[in-house]
Amino acid sequence: SRAITAALRASRAITAALRVSRAITAALRVSRAITAALRASRAITAALRASRAIIASHSILFLLGLTSCYNPNYVGAGYACVPDAGRADCPTGLSCIRGTCALPGEMGDPGVADLKPEPPDLRADLASQMLDLSAPRGPCIGKGVPVTGDNKVYACTGTFGTAGVKPDDLCNTNYHVCGDRDGGELHMVDSNRCKAPDGSGGFYAVRSSTRYMQEDSSVMCMAKSDMANALLGCGSQSGTAQIPNGDCLGLKSLFRCGDPSSAWSCMRVIDDAKQVSTTGGGVLCCAG
Repeated sequence: SRAITAALRASRAITAALRVSRAITAALRVSRAITAALRASRAITAALRASRAIIASHSILFLLGLTSCYNPNYVGAGYACVPDAGRADCPTGLSCIRGTCALPGEMGDPGVADLKPEPPDLRADLASQMLDLSAPRGPCIGKGVPVTGDNKVYACTGTFGTAGVKPDDLCNTNYHVCGDRDGGELHMVDSNRCKAPDGSGGFYAVRSSTRYMQEDSSVMCMAKSDMANALLGCGSQSGTAQIPNGDCLGLKSLFRCGDPSSAWSCMRVIDDAKQVSTTGGGVLCCAG
């Protein structure tokens, strides 16, 4: 019985030893796997370093190639320079000769006086004559003349009512076709100045609800259904008439819609009117 017990104990010890051996073997396998992974990681790191080195070397070679190819030729290019600066204002190998970088002797001996006078510098004159589109322009898109002493009202000449051109298109920025709200300024209009820029005649209309009595040619500034339509303004042109009795907004000229005229036509107001004369006539433009 004792022998059997001892044998069983020995068997159990052997089994335990086998288990320990197996665990050690498994641990060794894990250690080997970790070692292999570390080696693979190191190989990848080395490959990345080699790749970066190759890219850097190629970049350096590319830049060297660019710099070796860059060889500009300034000869005959008309490279401007300042004569007082001499060679300092020109690329290497060129000298400043009469305001241009050139090879010595290319433009004649710099030590010999040039008998030809230098051409005038037209750049400053050209710059002063160029139109500055950002600067404010006059009250009229085209031609015009002031008709008040303070120059706040202009007679702007031009055609409208055709080709999509509206009366307001004759006034520039910050100006508008004068109307009922400009009565204060319109009362200051000098009728003798309501002419085309060349001094010829012209009728210059405003935006106002004006009617007149056909019987006595009287005029009223407020529209009434029993009165005929008319355009109010200043000046004189084909088909226009002077207001004999009173005035509207200080103005004494009108064009009666429907009357024959070679220049004007209208149905009711200035916005449906046409002015086709190119020598005179247009609208009054007020500031604001």
